[in-house]
Amino acid sequence: MPCKRRSLAQKTLARNLVSYRWSNKENSKTASDRTNSNVKTRTQARISSLQHELAENREHTNLLQTQSNQQQKDLTYLRARLNGSNATLALVNDDLYATQMELRLTETTLNDSLQELQESHVLAAQHHKRIQRQQCEKKKLSASVRDLQNQVVSQLAKAQEASSLSTNELANATNEIKKLSSDLDFEKYKMMESHKEMSKLRIKVKRLQVRILRADNSRKLAKDRSRRLLKASKKAASWLVTSRRTYTPEARTLARLLSKAGCSQERVGPIMAAVGKALGVKVSRNMSRRTVQRANDEAAVAARIQMGYELANAAFFWNCRIPSQRHTGIHGCKVPS
Repeated sequence: MPCKRRSLAQKTLARNLVSYRWSNKENSKTASDRTNSNVKTRTQARISSLQHELAENREHTNLLQTQSNQQQKDLTYLRARLNGSNATLALVNDDLYATQMELRLTETTLNDSLQELQESHVLAAQHHKRIQRQQCEKKKLSASVRDLQNQVVSQLAKAQEASSLSTNELANATNEIKKLSSDLDFEKYKMMESHKEMSKLRIKVKRLQVRILRADNSRKLAKDRSRRLLKASKKAASWLVTSRRTYTPEARTLARLLSKAGCSQERVGPIMAAVGKALGVKVSRNMSRRTVQRANDEAAVAARIQMGYELANAAFFWNCRIPSQRHTGIHGCKVPS
């Protein structure tokens, strides 16, 4: 069959269709290539971000391990301190018992010394009364001797004036004078001995007074020592969890360790009190749930600050830029010093 000839319009339409189909094929190829390249870039970025996250997670795990080691060291240190406080309590109790025994011995010695002083005081008063009596008798005797001497002198004067007395009377008078002089000498000897005894008794009284003062001072020192030991034992038997109305870092670390071990934040305070009671230490205050949560938050902030400080003081780290999930770039670098 002879073929039909096409018109110009049909030829132009055919050409346009062929060109349109060819252009669609090229566009589809370029679009597929573009989508493949975009997928590759996204997967590479995702892989790099995951690698960075893995590195950060490893650093975080290392930090957590170091923190756990430090917390274990703190626990051992606290246990050692508790053992030391128990030992100090035992020593303080022994010292208290020794001081009580010393106080009892000092009290017995003081009572004995007081009884001896009272007896010596009574004896000294009696001796003083005797000396006073002897002094009164001496005064009386001296007065009588003076009277006798005056009488003798008057009699001798009368005898000399009258010259009527005999030699026997003169001898008797001289014998009486000798006897009176011997009596005076004996009384003087007694007075000297009494003075010596008085001086000895005064020395004994002074010594006893010095012993009493020393005993009082030793008793006061023993009382002060016992009070100090009692105060020290009271301080050692109670654990002050707070200082200036804030919890100490030891209490906060213990609360963090208990919460990390699995205790609920509400039961951390009663558990600390129970542990102190079991160890023989009285905890001054129970920690609340809010305080335990604040201690944990403060520890997290301190860990972040420490990590930043360590990264800032590190020798070097890689310069990288990683896009996050929210389309914000993270850029890290180390400026060489």
